Amino acid sequence: PETGGMGSIKGRGLTLPFITMDEYNRSVEIVKRLVEAVQRESDEEYRGVIAGQMMLTDKWGPTIIEMYSRFGQPEGENILPLLETDIVEICEAVASQSLAKVKLKFREEATVIKCLAPRGYPDHRDLAKGHPIWIDEKNIEKMGGKVFWSSVDTVNGSYLTGGSRACEIYAEAETIEEASQIVEKCIPYVRLLDGWELFYRSDIGSPSLLEKRRKLAEIVREIYQYREKKNILGKTIDWIPGRGKIEV
Repeated sequence: PETGGMGSIKGRGLTLPFITMDEYNRSVEIVKRLVEAVQRESDEEYRGVIAGQMMLTDKWGPTIIEMYSRFGQPEGENILPLLETDIVEICEAVASQSLAKVKLKFREEATVIKCLAPRGYPDHRDLAKGHPIWIDEKNIEKMGGKVFWSSVDTVNGSYLTGGSRACEIYAEAETIEEASQIVEKCIPYVRLLDGWELFYRSDIGSPSLLEKRRKLAEIVREIYQYREKKNILGKTIDWIPGRGKIEV
């Protein structure tokens, strides 16, 4: 089933713990080239937000699998609470082509987002819709978390689920693992009043998942770097009887 992201993490600094700075820079370069291609094709200058979904692959190395002209959701929420520069100033600078004059400043914290969705999402959104939801924002804030409301409708003074991710819980700390633990403490303060089940991914930001991602990234990195040295990055090589080796 296709779902929106059920959570996201941000480490201290520009990269995640399992991504190198070179891989980050190569991903950014792909995004830049795509924007330049869009501008050439449309003969118009792009001004606005760009989000690129990066994937580390054994065939291509760092790869952008999709892009959109908005903040990532929920990953944009990992970043925006740390922004110290006035966002209005940033938007005005983008519109007036003077962004180079604005000094972007962010607080250096690790952050974790975990999304909560009603059972039924994503395949049976009709079942996930219309459930009264209760969120104790005061206690969540006491725990060090923050709530971002999402697919929730107001009907006759009540908050009802809209069939998709109902809300996200955000926390920040010195490490990703610590921020994840804060979010876990906040989860009990969100529930559906009719007894319908909410689900989320408890493993996001956990030490075990981070270690799993590190090990997988090391394997993928070793393969794509080998392919790069052999000049076969991005190529598919096969053997057909009677024809021999073919390259796609």
